[in-house]
Amino acid sequence: MFNFGHDLLRKQSKIMDRFSLLKILFLFLFFAKISSKELIVVTLESLFAVPHEGDTVRFQCSQLNESVTWILPDETQLSVLPENSNNTQMSKFVATKNFLEITYVENGMDGQYICVLADSSRRFFFIPHVISEARLTKSILISLSVTGVFCIVCVIILLVDRYCFPDIDVVKAQIVQKSIRKKNISNSTIAKLEII
Repeated sequence: MFNFGHDLLRKQSKIMDRFSLLKILFLFLFFAKISSKELIVVTLESLFAVPHEGDTVRFQCSQLNESVTWILPDETQLSVLPENSNNTQMSKFVATKNFLEITYVENGMDGQYICVLADSSRRFFFIPHVISEARLTKSILISLSVTGVFCIVCVIILLVDRYCFPDIDVVKAQIVQKSIRKKNISNSTIAKLEII
């Protein structure tokens, strides 16, 4: 029985070491993704972007340095007029004469962004969807946790089955023999029954 406990502890230790390595690898990849936020430039040719939460998106309306007004998805207008300054800043939006920059994309910032030029012509840009990091992270953590617990339970069941019940067939045979003896069935009758 001492070997059983020692082997079980050793195998559980190996499993926990592997599980810990998986957690460390996941955390490394998660924080590497967080630290590598992108600047996504959307031009008239591309028209839209699908950013991750936390990325920076820049809509480039014009190559010329002309005054523009930006209309956000919630109908808020950001104007950049030549007499005021070169840019207007509103929370996470920075509007200049030729581009609108969203410095930290969040959920709810999807929609249509409209650039209105000085001659009243309009150019349309879109964020159809923002990929949420929180949901992705939570689902990966839950998946890894459930997988780890399931693996540990399976290993424990296999170890208990192997070391606590190694001769289950022998035990079954002994039970059958005892029940046969109680019923006074002879060995010759058993042999005949096995042939049939």
